[in-house]
Amino acid sequence: MAKKSSQSIDPAQLVLTLKSPTDPHLLDRYEPFLAALCTDRDYQKEATRAAISYLLGGEYRSLSELAEQNYQVNPALSQLYPDRAKFLKELHLPNKLYATLDLATGTGKSYVLYALAQIMLAAGVVDNVLVLCPSRTIKEGLTAKFNDLASNTALAATLGVIPPTIIDASDTLTANSICVTNIHQTYKTVNSAIGPTLTRSGGERTLVLNDEVHHIVGPGKDQDANEWLKFLNKYRFRYIIGVTGTPYTGSDVHKANSYFSDVIYRYSLTQATAEERIKDIYYKDEGKHDDEEQVWWRMVFDNHERNRSAYQLGHGIKPLTIIITSDQDTCDIVRDRLVRELMLRGLSQKVAEGTAIPVTSADRHLKYVARLPYVDDANDPTEWIVSVSKLNEGWDVKNVFQIVPHESRAFDSKLLIAQVLGRGLRLPWSVRENRWLKTAEARLIVFNHPRFSANIAQFGVSIIRQMVGEVGGLSLHSHIVNAPPRDAYHFTLHNLSYKLATPQPGGPPPFAPTAEPKAVTALNFASQIPADFASAHYRTLVGSGEAFSQSFAFTPARGKGYNVAQIVTAYRAALKDMGVSQDVLDEYSASRLEQMIRKELADLNETEDYISPANFNRGMRALAVLRPTPTVHQLDFSLEFDTLTILDTRELKPQGKNITAFRANHTLFYDNHSRSLTEPDSLAALDALFAECSAGVSHCQKVDSSDFRTPVNVVFSESGPERGFMAMLTSTDPRIGTTMPPCLKAWIKSADSGYYTINYTMPGYGKRDFNPDFFLKLEIGGREVIMVVETKIDNDIKPENVAKRRGARSHFAEINRRLAEMAAADGQPHPRYVFSFMSPRNYENFFAHLHTCTLQQLEDYRSVLEADLLESP
Repeated sequence: MAKKSSQSIDPAQLVLTLKSPTDPHLLDRYEPFLAALCTDRDYQKEATRAAISYLLGGEYRSLSELAEQNYQVNPALSQLYPDRAKFLKELHLPNKLYATLDLATGTGKSYVLYALAQIMLAAGVVDNVLVLCPSRTIKEGLTAKFNDLASNTALAATLGVIPPTIIDASDTLTANSICVTNIHQTYKTVNSAIGPTLTRSGGERTLVLNDEVHHIVGPGKDQDANEWLKFLNKYRFRYIIGVTGTPYTGSDVHKANSYFSDVIYRYSLTQATAEERIKDIYYKDEGKHDDEEQVWWRMVFDNHERNRSAYQLGHGIKPLTIIITSDQDTCDIVRDRLVRELMLRGLSQKVAEGTAIPVTSADRHLKYVARLPYVDDANDPTEWIVSVSKLNEGWDVKNVFQIVPHESRAFDSKLLIAQVLGRGLRLPWSVRENRWLKTAEARLIVFNHPRFSANIAQFGVSIIRQMVGEVGGLSLHSHIVNAPPRDAYHFTLHNLSYKLATPQPGGPPPFAPTAEPKAVTALNFASQIPADFASAHYRTLVGSGEAFSQSFAFTPARGKGYNVAQIVTAYRAALKDMGVSQDVLDEYSASRLEQMIRKELADLNETEDYISPANFNRGMRALAVLRPTPTVHQLDFSLEFDTLTILDTRELKPQGKNITAFRANHTLFYDNHSRSLTEPDSLAALDALFAECSAGVSHCQKVDSSDFRTPVNVVFSESGPERGFMAMLTSTDPRIGTTMPPCLKAWIKSADSGYYTINYTMPGYGKRDFNPDFFLKLEIGGREVIMVVETKIDNDIKPENVAKRRGARSHFAEINRRLAEMAAADGQPHPRYVFSFMSPRNYENFFAHLHTCTLQQLEDYRSVLEADLLESP
């Protein structure tokens, strides 16, 4: 396997570019056929043209020639594969005229397959076509589609040919035939059926089309996949094309650089949604209590009923929900539970079992698999399909409006995500209005597993959103620029390092009690099964539709807890760990603690010997007042200032964001120079984001170049307060006019971590740190002033912010003191630092202040938020 660069690259940059055919009129003959077959689906025509140009254009003898040519001129390929020889080894059929077409799942790959087969037969370069499928389900669906198309004599007439005959591998491969076969069947029958033809011809006059070609080279290749690849190499097949909507070789869902190395055409999910070819996808962004089973089922059912109201009543469409499990046994378990849930909602067992069907490759489920072609029919009772993740290709269903991964393993790779989504992406037919629904009208809800929402914090964007956001490849970086005009805005900063203060020797021990401890009369237990609200929030992945939520009250199930004896033992141990005196231990004996606990339970009308974890913690907090009062020093860290250090803005590290973040709460600030100053690996992402902003999908703010006084290519805001402050900094907020404060010379938005860190202490938490949001370089009265700003929402008066303000004020006071000493010693001017907490209510006032302020006025300035923090304890 070729060693690849870890740099994220947009898959669109990896598509191999084709030379124009030697004959410029090569495709002219086939245009009427493509127009009749593909109608307004231009992407199908483009994919077919690309493949025919490659196969018949006369420019290439093999895939390796095409790959070699692209490697020499495409910097993305050389970046991804630094070793050319290893890149060429990555090709799976290098000596064949082979390539892959990447067509988003749900966009009609079968039309492209048929177009290629019919055109190659009409061109006379092949005698027959072999279409290989990975499963019986796909083979049956494709055969039905090809028979339908072949029966359309008008299509063949556009080419002046006789329609082809559609056969399978049990038949003889004859002239003008298209053999559609399950690859497994081909292994078994090749010697007795199509084998003789291939043996005589060597396969040179046979076009091989591979549907769902990721099965050959994708993640987790099995013996069948290896046999498939061996079959393609066994004969002298010259023309081979693969088609898939999931061209990934890596099984790791988080791996960005797993795109096929032989793709010659790409039509992504993003494009398909933008052109209204598939449903708009909504995923569960976050939820509360959605991991509790009773809540999970109710949310799934509520979504199903919502879909029924929207589509069955409005369009005569019966909505389907698919629940995806990881294996056949789990499929049976979930289906049984679903049947019970349906019975609880008033259905008889017989009706419930007819409404919810299990679909796997197990023999016991084959009777249900046979129903799949009919589940869209209003007369078919099926509304729920419980399936396994490995059986999610080849279903030609259009009425799926909700997909539910039952567990994270059912959705644990990009390949599985794309395949499963494909079952619900196709647009349905409105029976009542006699038309296909549009993307904005058809919403596919992905009720993703709670673990995916948890991954947002870990990976910055949910797995599903990352996959649809061009497989995580479209990552835009804000980075330092050392070229005009940005280089004029670099400046230096001063920071302080810290060390722990050394305690003074002598004095009484830290926990010498100085006063009688307070008495504890109650443990403050609360109701142990309180009513609560469950909620889920959904947002669109690609489209511009509005987010929506669902919520309801519920009673949580009683979970893990403790009995009275366990709590008494734990409380006694805690008192000893606190270092209380023997008198206190005697006063709060085991018998007294038991009396206190039982009284709390009686007051709650609790009859069971059960204490919830929350009440256990409440009792611990109540007993904490018995802890001896420290007399010499706190357990919290005490910090001392150490070394004064100098930072340059050139040391600011690049900050990356997936472009899907700008569809939510992020905003891009840029100017006319931004694109030319952006590094090459981010250009595709920047262009895609510009396109989304033009379409109103994402948030961008263009700035006049004279007001973009920061030494980076682009800047991201990640919250409302940041966005508002940056609008003021760039004169894009109309409230302050279009004139920049004359004293503002340059600024940076600092990194969230690692660049400029301020340490502070907080009682009960010890040493902590934070990174201020903005540094403004000002020139006031001929002196350099660095204004440091931490932005927050209005009224954000938390103890943490009180401690941050106290620490920052002390930090910059010490820096100013040291710089003043240096100025007195060397006679040179040094900057002055001013720090402020600020929230949106003061932005307008602050920037108006900057137009006329003196240094003293700036140091005396207090925002409402800072004044409130100053008054807080």
